[in-house]
Amino acid sequence: MLLTGASRGLGYALAEEHLEHGSRVVATVWGPGRTVLHDLQQGVGGRLEIEQVVTNELSPLRVIETLGELISADETIAVMPSGQGSGTVRG
Repeated sequence: MLLTGASRGLGYALAEEHLEHGSRVVATVWGPGRTVLHDLQQGVGGRLEIEQVVTNELSPLRVIETLGELISADETIAVMPSGQGSGTVRG
């Protein structure tokens, strides 16, 4: 699963739930610095990959274009925009 905006809120909760069920998760954080997602990474045996996103074009679709190759065709891409709810791009 590729999950954008996973450093807090609903995005973090989705990452945590998928990891608890044994899934592999590629999650993005916006900008530098340690988040609670980094704490979660320590206990999941390498199934959580965190990608730092720093760009002037902070669009979720740009992130998917750039990082989409990190997941296989049968995995899911979930977009968690702050303040706007959630949506699944591919699932």
